[in-house]
Amino acid sequence: MPLFILISVILISCAAQRKLTPSEMDELEDEFMRMLQSKQEEQVNSAYLMQVRMRTPDLKKKFRLEVYFQNDSVSFYSPGFLGKGSFKGIIYGDSLRFYLPSDNVYYRGLWYDLTEPDLNRWSDVFELTLNILAGDFLPETGDSLIPRKYDMSLDDDRQGIHGRGVAWDYIFAADFDDFDNAVYGWAKDMLAVNFKIKYYAPDDFPYFKLNRTEIEYSNYLETIDNPEIEPSSSEIRLDFIDQRYNLDIPKEKFDLEIPSSAEKIEGVILE
Repeated sequence: MPLFILISVILISCAAQRKLTPSEMDELEDEFMRMLQSKQEEQVNSAYLMQVRMRTPDLKKKFRLEVYFQNDSVSFYSPGFLGKGSFKGIIYGDSLRFYLPSDNVYYRGLWYDLTEPDLNRWSDVFELTLNILAGDFLPETGDSLIPRKYDMSLDDDRQGIHGRGVAWDYIFAADFDDFDNAVYGWAKDMLAVNFKIKYYAPDDFPYFKLNRTEIEYSNYLETIDNPEIEPSSSEIRLDFIDQRYNLDIPKEKFDLEIPSSAEKIEGVILE
């Protein structure tokens, strides 16, 4: 299924109100972009409690995750991650440290080397998701040399703000004067990330909160040139149970003590 169809499907909502005139849409776009800039500047830190669901042709997992963002660090904890018991990790840049108390093992290295198969091909979506949860909704811009094999579009009744970054095309979709989706399409492959917005309050920080994030991948483009490849798709869904901004995060949330008796591992096999 071409990605522009996928985008149209995930943006279906209640019946749209009247469309904005071009001048009204320009005014709304200016307001929204100013709001995004203010959100990025004002959001000192953030904390999320979410339910994570992963579905691939070889894997189905569901677990809760606490995530904390402060400065350039990300801390996360799960009481039951990938069937391995409780888990705590700290990410700084590409570096990851985590500890599994139930197995008394730890990992220290690049985050995309954590699992087998490795996550390197998903570094763009990982970076995008972390940036957005940290408050930055605008992808990096620049002269993009990556040719797009598809175009994103909206349902005929929807309006939105369109833009293009180095690795991501994006649409901030509006139902009249209320934004309800921030959708990103990967430049390198058929991958869409949809951040569903819970509410929209342009005069009140944090301006909006998130309801759900859906990350959907299809190998449709690969099967066009290689018919022998079996069609497949994968999905990661984040349902936000609670989210808070500019709070006093306890120091221990970013502390990770690894006992000397713990054994270092090279990674985790996803199965």
